[in-house]
Order: sequence, then structure tokens, then C-alpha cells
Amino acid sequence: MMRTFLSPFRLPAVALAALCLYAPARGQSAVLESLRQAIVSRWEFQQKFPASQKLFSNRSDEKERMQLIEQLRPLATPATAAEAAATTPVPGSLSQSALATIWANFALGVAAEKQRPGGGEADLASAAAQAKGNLGLNYELARILGDVEMYQRAHSWQMEVHRSMLEKGYLRMPDLAKLELWRVRQTIQTGKFQVARQGMEFARRLDPMCPWVPFQNLVLHTHEHQPLGWDLGFMWGSLMETLHLLRYYDVQTLFLVNLSRCLRIGLGLFGALGLLILFARHFPRIAHPWAEKLPQAVEMRVRYLAIALIPLSLAVGGAGYVLLGLMGTMLLWKHCSDDEKSVLKVVLLGIALVPFLVMWERAMCRHLDARVGVNLYHLAWARGYERPLADRALSFPAHDREDSSYRALALSIQYKKQGNYLRAGEYAREAARIDGVPAFAVLNSGNLYMATFEYEKASEAYANARRQAPDLMETWFNSSQAELYGNNSTNHKKYLDRAADIDAQWVTQWLKDNDENFPTYPASRKAMDPMLRSGHAWQAAWRALLNLEFLNVTVHAGILPIQGSWLLLAALVAVVALWFRFRQYSRHTHGWDLFECRICGRTMCRTCRKGVHCQNCFKTVSGVQENRIRVELVARLRHRAALVAVRSGSTLNSLFPGIGQLYLGRGGGRYLWPLMTSILIGLLWGLNHLVMEYPSFVLGPLRWLPCVPLLLLYGIFNLKQLRSPISEDEVVPAQGDRQREAAR
Repeated sequence: MMRTFLSPFRLPAVALAALCLYAPARGQSAVLESLRQAIVSRWEFQQKFPASQKLFSNRSDEKERMQLIEQLRPLATPATAAEAAATTPVPGSLSQSALATIWANFALGVAAEKQRPGGGEADLASAAAQAKGNLGLNYELARILGDVEMYQRAHSWQMEVHRSMLEKGYLRMPDLAKLELWRVRQTIQTGKFQVARQGMEFARRLDPMCPWVPFQNLVLHTHEHQPLGWDLGFMWGSLMETLHLLRYYDVQTLFLVNLSRCLRIGLGLFGALGLLILFARHFPRIAHPWAEKLPQAVEMRVRYLAIALIPLSLAVGGAGYVLLGLMGTMLLWKHCSDDEKSVLKVVLLGIALVPFLVMWERAMCRHLDARVGVNLYHLAWARGYERPLADRALSFPAHDREDSSYRALALSIQYKKQGNYLRAGEYAREAARIDGVPAFAVLNSGNLYMATFEYEKASEAYANARRQAPDLMETWFNSSQAELYGNNSTNHKKYLDRAADIDAQWVTQWLKDNDENFPTYPASRKAMDPMLRSGHAWQAAWRALLNLEFLNVTVHAGILPIQGSWLLLAALVAVVALWFRFRQYSRHTHGWDLFECRICGRTMCRTCRKGVHCQNCFKTVSGVQENRIRVELVARLRHRAALVAVRSGSTLNSLFPGIGQLYLGRGGGRYLWPLMTSILIGLLWGLNHLVMEYPSFVLGPLRWLPCVPLLLLYGIFNLKQLRSPISEDEVVPAQGDRQREAAR
């Protein structure tokens, strides 16, 4: 939705503003709310001083800048200590007058710097002091400094955003990181590669666990150098860095869920098309007992109407997917050949597996589901700037012990980030009492001791956590920090080395952030809250399977949803009915209820057939006495009947490779081609509808990458059809020995 909203906008400033104005309507975070307020105040400032719009877009000349300086000089005021302190506690708490003053100081400083380097130092410093601690406003100011090509000052403003983020306890800010990555992609398209590299570094600081940063680094390298100048080692390293992030809970689970949805869309498309084509192929046999009394023209119209109603029902009815699939399978089972029944078996198996797949996807992405306690803990750990999170957690009805434990941990972490250590300690003790995730609860208690400078108690808590979870990196890192505060350098180095052995990249990033932003030794340094690992998602999926949660999932298909238990029951009833109906059925023992004319291939019943001809063909050739003319007439009838089928099959093949072969019931690999095409279409859909916190626009043009193998597949298949076209002689089916014997 966000990508489609941004698509009409070309200018980065306009698109960014539109995004932030749109986001609060969807209940976004306080940081985006502060960014929205900053953009609204900037628009009001630009309406009052139109010359500032050209200044911020780097299109103003010297005369316009001088006039703007004269207008803004009376409005600019130096920042006082009280004003700077008032902006620090809560993001987005500035008044309109304070915002207007900040924009006046900022615009005055930018204009003075453009006139004479160093001339706007005092005004920019005043704006920085007044905006201190406001993440959204500082992000917008850093973006404008980048647009006016003051990159060094933009970098210092970005570092202020990062410092404020860590000071408030925000480990990740995906909302701002996705905006920065979008700006990076826009910058790459304009050819400013060094600026794009600076933006990627800022995005990495905003979200160290974002898999799209190394991916965008790879894209930058391919744009910056000609294909012959590509550094394959660097490209391979960037790709490995992207894949290396799959060890984290967020990245791995969301990647697997996206892959599952791509396959589910592709296989669902294959099953739907297979049923539709087989229904069109065998429709005369299915409908002949009712349609044989109608004229032929009316029968054909009824056939086309019935085929057209299938996709219409699929689009309208939610349960129509399941009902039409099961009914189509039961209708087609009698008429399909043994190899065509494999498609029907795949459809039955796919329908039965849908509740299990939906259950697995939800268990793997529990932090995206607002109804479980893991979601609350994930938001508290990763996105502590969600202001109503504590209220949501307090009103959250826990479903089981694990949810209750994660709910208590989420409240403890949230109150700790707010500085309310008393309430945080209460919920930490509650989490330890519930004992759903003991290592997480003990670690959280140790972190609270660290925040209140009780280092000996923190060391004891971390020692307990190390015994319970020796493979958890946070236990060793926090133990090293506690030993550092206790002046025990030997244990500090030993524990830090053990943490680096488990996850060197995250430890390095954390130490770098501590050293850059909290250099005071040791009181202001930060300890790690334990993050979720990918193993927690797999454990949740296994518990969901043992608890039979697939019976309660809701499968959304069309308008009407259907519960998993009803879907499984319908599939089971269909399988049992097919087994009882056809357990002793055989074509060789029971014969054919219907026969096909050897001339035109039209279905005929026992009463209307004349010899080996249907009624129409018999009337055409019965009055001809000369044998040679009769043979030519029969050949023309066969050719005319086969021509319609060949044209239909060729048209279907050009629309969807292999479907025409499936319709005609001939050709090797007639199931492989539609399957490959369906999976590629599912992959194309998945790349353009990512479920991740980072929507598909970060991929840029590469989200259309599956179009290349898709077009290649179309080209190879159609080239193959041109070299070996469909033969008309193979279209009209010949009667077998038993049919000919019965016809005599």
C-alpha cells in the first residue's frame, strides 16, 4: 500500500511528505508523527516565505538568498538552555511557535552558508540546540541539508538522530530506515553515488539488522561501475552479508514466509488453471447426458457459460475456491486419464495443506500478529517509540503462559525505556514468576540492575542466565559489561570474546554505538535486551502444530473466509467419497458410458450413435454413394473438427505455456511448463507484495526480475511450438479396441 501511494510522486521531498502525512492516519509511531509535524511546519514556513522553497530545493540564486536573510534575521533567536531542554523528553512535543523559530534559524543558517561558508554557523547551531532530541525533526533537517549539498553538516545531523535514538533506547527504527533507503534509491538514479553511500550508512545505523542495506550496496556498485569493472569479490561479499542476516529472527522468518506465500500463490494458480482446463476438455462428457437434448448451438453456448462462471465464482466467493476445487475434482475424476488424475490429486493435497501453511506462516511471524504476546515483546525490543504500547500491553488478554510471560517482559522493557524503573521491576518479577522464557526474564532483571547501577546483583543475574542459556549472545555480552563496571578486566575480556564468537557482527555494532555515543565510563553505557532468535519461531510453529491450531486458522479467499477445520473436513469427505465411488471402477471392466465420433471427435451417447459416427456426421456422409467422394468428405469433416481444437490449443499455449497441451491431452511435459510458469508468476507477485517491514519499493527495478525468466520461458516454449506445431491428426482421438468392438 505504501509503495502504491508513493508511486505518483517524483520529487523526494513531496513523496516523503506525502508518506508522513498518510502514515498517522494508519496509526503509526510517535517518531513518524513528529516527522509529520516537522513537514507540516515546513510547508507553513515555505508558504510564508516562498523563497525558502527554492532554497531547500537548491534552486535559489544569490539575490533571493540575500532577500531571505533580510526577512528572517528579525525572526531568528538564539536557543536558550530552557528551550533546548523542553524539546528533549518527548518526540513531537514542540509547539508551533517553537517549530517556526527553528525553521527560521535553520533557513537563515543555510542561506548564510550558501552565501559565505561559515557564515551560518551560529544560526545552524541554534537550530540544532532547539531541535535536540526530536528525532523526526532532526531527520527532516538532515534530509534538507543533503538536498542542498551540505553533506558534511547533513552527516552531523544524522549522527544526532542516531545518538538520540540510542539514548532513548531505540535499537531499531524501521520507519525512518525505509525512508532513507527509498531516498538512497532515488539518489542512485541521479548518479550521486557518494551521497547514496552516506545514506546507506545512515540507514544501517537506523536499523543494523536490515537485510536491504547490503543489497542496496550491491545495487550501488552495479550502477557506479561498468559491467567489465564490477568487483565480483565485493558483490559476493555484499550478497553473503545479506544472506548472513538470515540468522536473525526478523529476517529469517519474514524471508521464509514470503517464500511460502510465493509458492502458495504459484501452486494455487497451477491448480486453478489445471482444473479449469481439464473441465473445458471433459465438459462434453460431463454435460452430455443433460445437453444432448438441446440443439448443438445452444449446447456450445451453455458450455462456454459454464466455463466462464468458474473464474467469476473464484473471484466472488471466499469458500468458492474450496467448493469449486472439490466439486471439480469429483466431477472430473471419472473422465480424466491416469496421468491427468495427478493434477486432481495435487489439488486435493493442496487444499488440505492450506490450513497447515497458514498456521506455519502465522507462527513464524508471530511478531506481526497483534493478538499474541510475542508481538508486544518484539515491539518493545525493536521499536520502543510506540507510545501506546504500554496501554495495549496492559489490556492484552493472554492466551497461554508464554504469551503472559512475553506480555510482562514487553511492559518491563517499555517502562525501563521510559525511565520508570519501579514499574519495570514489578513486571520483571512477574515475568520471572510466570517463567515462560526464563533466560529472557533473568536477563531483563539483570538489565534493570545495570540501569540502577547495582552491578553486583547484575553480575549474579547474568551468571544465572549463562547457566540457563549458554548459547544466547546477550548473556555473555551483558556479563562482560557488568564485569567492566565492576573493574574485573579479566572476566570482561573473556565474556566479551565468548559473545563475539557467537555473533561478532552484532557485538561489534553494539560496542561501536556505545563508544561513539556514550563515551563516559562506565555509567552511561547500554546493556542488551535479549532479541528473539529464529529458533523461537520454529519452536512456536512446532507448538502450534501440537496444539492443533491449524483447525482454528481462518483462510481468507475472496469475500467469505473459511475456517481450517471446515476446509479439512470438506477435503476428507471428498477423498472418502471418491474412494468409495471408484474403489472398484475400471475403464476396462466397466467400459465407456460415452463415445467419441471417429470423424469429428464429438461426444455421442449409446442411443444417438450410428455405427462409428455421431448423428451429424452420419447424415452428412450417408447419402453419398461413391466411395472416393465419401472418403474426401470424411477427411474434410475431420480437418474442420480438428482445426477448432488446434486453434484453441495454440491460443491457450500462447497465453500460458503448456495449458494448450493440457487441453488437448497430448505432448510431453504438459504439466511441467504450467507449473514453472505458475511458480514464476507467484514469485513476481511476492516480490511486489512483500510482507516485510521494508516494502517492495526498496528493491527498485529488481522487483521485476522474475519477468526475465518468465519471458525466457514464454520464448522457449513458443519457439518449440513453432518448430514442432500441433498435428491435426493427433487432436481427434481414435477409438480403442474395446470401443470399436462395442461400436460394431
